[in-house]
Amino acid sequence: MKKKIIILIIAVLLTGKMYAQVGWEKINLPESININKIYCLDENTLFGWHSIAFPEYIYKTDDGGKNWKVVFDDPIGKGFSAFHISFLNHNIGFCLYANYLLKTNDSGNSWFKFTLLPHTFNYKKIVTIDEENIWLLGPAGFQISTDGGNCFQEVEKYDKAYSAIGCNNGIGYAVDGASNVLTTTDKGQTWNFVSNLFGDEMSSTMEHDLQIFDSNKATFNGFQNLIRTEDGFQSINKYPSPANQGELEEIAFTDHQHGMVMMLKGDERELYYTKDGCNEWSMEFGADYQISHVAGKGRVWYAIGDGILYKTTKPLHISTEKVVSAHIYPNPVIDSFIIESGDKQVTQIEIFDVTGRMLFFQHSPAQNIINIETLAKGIYIAKIDIENSVYQVKILKQ
Repeated sequence: MKKKIIILIIAVLLTGKMYAQVGWEKINLPESININKIYCLDENTLFGWHSIAFPEYIYKTDDGGKNWKVVFDDPIGKGFSAFHISFLNHNIGFCLYANYLLKTNDSGNSWFKFTLLPHTFNYKKIVTIDEENIWLLGPAGFQISTDGGNCFQEVEKYDKAYSAIGCNNGIGYAVDGASNVLTTTDKGQTWNFVSNLFGDEMSSTMEHDLQIFDSNKATFNGFQNLIRTEDGFQSINKYPSPANQGELEEIAFTDHQHGMVMMLKGDERELYYTKDGCNEWSMEFGADYQISHVAGKGRVWYAIGDGILYKTTKPLHISTEKVVSAHIYPNPVIDSFIIESGDKQVTQIEIFDVTGRMLFFQHSPAQNIINIETLAKGIYIAKIDIENSVYQVKILKQ
């Protein structure tokens, strides 16, 4: 027993901070792949890019990071790339690139410059709500499109410039630099003041992020505290940062309980994981690993650092999940079907073939109608997220 402990201690000293609650697989990237940011389309499909390098590329992998290809190439480059990706479904996605909005219609295998944005400033976030409504956030302001990204108009300031935006199931929130929280129920056409509760948690030097889980639950990274609400920001709870010092540079949560936080301490970053709603934290990566970004889809997570991609070795547990049967009709399906969910909104649906390969993905389908006319005839498994529950059903496509 003592021998095993000694070996473990030596391993930690040689490799840096030890992996904690989550097990990770180490994937060495080819020298030609230079990325420090990642986006997950599904549990095996990732996009990667570098936030400052140029010429500028978007890379894609369909096998969890083992093989990559270039799917966007700007040989001139802008020198300050601002890639941020958001997919409407498994095929259609948008990407912020400098003052351009890129678009893909083929799951990100190719991208084209779709819209020249109204300002040349560096946009930092895109939120795709549906086929018509797209939100952009950047130093130039908060812009909204109601025609699928062709034209944008600015959302009027409430006090100071907006710092964070988020939307889920048609319920949207925006936070400005004076910590005012506003909400919309009509996809951004009108906004109403909710509260001003953050106080000194706002920072002009860091990027804030806002993750909306349902109409009431959300998480926001303040300067040194995580801000969480259970009632749509009528009230909030503050949770100290895991290391009790440094900036909360980035947050990435799967649900209201499970998530990861990137801490910036000087020039060094540390990655922490919580599975109980920010009460307790485990350090996953210390500064030695030089982690620059973390992203996840479902219960699989990735972290990128210094030419190495780390992937969780087993699905992360989500306590609210309960896999039961859900009702859809008609079934068998010809072209489309409807999901029965009562007064609850379907948050997303994923459809897999019998080998487990994802073939279809869609956020917040309108009226819970799913069109699968592009899928071949056969048997499929649908995983349907309805608020905090996950349902599974077999589909026969005729």
